[in-house]
Order: sequence, then C-alpha cells, then structure tokens
Amino acid sequence: MKVTQQPFGSRFGLDEIEAVIRVMKSGRVSGLTSEGEVDGFAREFADHCGVRFALPLNGASNALSIATHLINLRQGDEVITNPITYIATAIYPLKAGATIRFAETCPDTLNVDIDTIEPLINERTKALYLSSYDGYVPNMERLRRIADEHSLFFIFDAARCAGGRYNGKHIATYADATAFSFQEQKNMATCDGGALVMRDQVPVEWTKKATQLRNVRGTGEIIGENFRMDELRAAIGRTQLPKLERMNDERREIARRYTEGLAGLAAIKPVQAPSPHDHVYHWYVARLETSELNQEAAIFQSPLTGTDRKPTPREAFASLLGERGIDMPVHNQPAYMYEPFTLRGYGPGLCPTSERLWRNEIFRLPINLDMTASEIDLVIDAAHHAIAQLS
Repeated sequence: MKVTQQPFGSRFGLDEIEAVIRVMKSGRVSGLTSEGEVDGFAREFADHCGVRFALPLNGASNALSIATHLINLRQGDEVITNPITYIATAIYPLKAGATIRFAETCPDTLNVDIDTIEPLINERTKALYLSSYDGYVPNMERLRRIADEHSLFFIFDAARCAGGRYNGKHIATYADATAFSFQEQKNMATCDGGALVMRDQVPVEWTKKATQLRNVRGTGEIIGENFRMDELRAAIGRTQLPKLERMNDERREIARRYTEGLAGLAAIKPVQAPSPHDHVYHWYVARLETSELNQEAAIFQSPLTGTDRKPTPREAFASLLGERGIDMPVHNQPAYMYEPFTLRGYGPGLCPTSERLWRNEIFRLPINLDMTASEIDLVIDAAHHAIAQLS
C-alpha cells in the first residue's frame, strides 16, 4: 500500500461536472461576459470572506502581481517577508526592484517570527508580504497592528489557506490584499485559478484598478496581463465553495488522528494549532526534535542514493517512511535560496534558524480526502518505526 498526497486537494463530483456541462452548453465560456459565472463567483467568494470585493483570477500569483501594482511598489522600496514559503510570496516585489528583507521563522509555528519583523522596519519599508504556513496562519491581529503602527501595506499570500480564519474572522479581513489559490492541490479547486480579495478599508480606487489590471489593456498607464478567470472554472468554484468548510473539517479530523497517534513520540513536534489560529491543514506539518535522535544511528551513516554525504535527520526520516510506502515530499528551501533571488545577491546565511529548520527538521505527512482509517494508521505506524530506528 502507498499513501500519498493525492493530486487533487479538494473533492470533485457530479456537481462540478454538471456545472461545466451547463457552461459549455451556454456557449459563453471565456469570462468576458458580465453577470456570468465569474461575476457570480466573485460575489459569493467575497461574501464568504466577509468583504465587499473579490476578483477571480488565473492564480494566486496573479493576485500578488496586481497587489504589487496597487501599492505602487518601486525600486528603492523595501518589503519584509518570511523565508519558508513558496517563492511567489515575494517574487513580485523582487520584480518591481524592491529590496527584500527576510524575517526569521518561529520554530513552534513555522510561520514568520513576528518578533523579528519590527527590527527590520526603516524609512524605506513599504509593505509586509507574508504567508500562511501550509494552512496555519500567523497572528493576524498582531500583524495588522504592526502594519498600522508603521503605515505599511499588508499583503498576505493565502494560497494554501482557503477558508482560514483567525480569532473567528476570515483571514482576508486583516490584510489589505489577500491572494488565494484554487489550483488542483489546494483545499478548494477550480482545476487552476485564484482570487484577489481586499479588505473594505482599502482606497476605493483599488477595486477599479485591480479589475482593469486583469486585462491586457490595464489602466493605460500600467499595462495589464490576461489574468482573467474563465466561466468554466468560475462555475466549478461556485460548486466547491459551499463544500469548503466540510472538506476542511475532514482535513482537521485526519490531522487530529495524526496528532493523537504521534503524541507519544518526543522526537516529533507538530505545528502548534491552538485557537484562535483555525488551521485548515493543507498539509500536516511537523518537525523533528533532533536532540531526541541518536546522531550516530546507522541510518545517519548511510549516504542517500546519488550523494556522497550522510543524510540529514529529515532526509533519513523521509527515507524510512518511503520504505513503508509513505510519500513525504521535500519541503521548499528558503525562498532566498532559489535562483531568482540568488542571481540578485541573496543567498544562504540570511536566516540561520529557517535554514536549520528546512534542512534538518521540517517534514510533511499526507492529507487527502480519500484517506481511509487504515491508511492513517499506516502513516502513524511508519512514523513510530522510523523514530525507533533513529533513536
């Protein structure tokens, strides 16, 4: 038996198939028509988020691109971001010529260490570009307060956090602009796609400007891109949205069983998920407490295939799970270690805690909506076996 993170993060059924057929029969599929599926999805997603404005798009990265134009980011400006995230979180400030300052990572949450943000703020700082950690949001109230106190824009990458809330409020009510992804692996999916959502307190002209920027003509001054969502994907989104909370609850139940099953292992530290953070578990993420592991264990002396070095604790753990059929994908390295950043002068050493966590400790366990009880138990048993081998 093999247990993996299935290709689709959400669940598709007859509702989605019927929605696609309905739109295809209508002959209006491009998204160019007003008062169609795209406009309906925009209204419904905005209502879901508790705000007045949502803009369906081709993807979350498009939303971040438009947000960067909205705040008029320029060369010489600075933004602060978290390093353990997909590179899209800060790629558009980089493209605009801004300097990227990386705050550190909190080991308990794997989100940004908020205590490290304010020391990075100076007269050139213009915005916070931050993200959730695989469905677990940081302290959004505190981040909003920091942005307000220092007159900063707050852009939030919620690509992996559809349906997330903080302290009972939807996460999209905290940041000035929030980017959501509906790509096939996400908690709700339109096959691919995303949305830009704005809190009600943003300048009134932002909504018109954002809408213009999803088309090639743009605003005239700013050339836009073809970022529109089409009618087919919007129709799927309208069927997925009412199911989102139920699907997230199913993820939470799998996560609860993992946490209970791993509770006796001192070497495994799940990401803290107390109220009010409302984890939506895009992945189940935890870290290895390496002080609890035997660094001289035999597995540490065996080089990984194709390498001439012994594996890190995380690599050794992944290898042992893989032997039992458990897929444990490698987590993204800190964003500043990818080529778009290294070619512009960024590189290893910027955030030592983040690099240690990525290299040695962070791991993911699969969560998919088709998992059976026996598959969950298989993952838990494999983790116990692996820790026994490494202790």
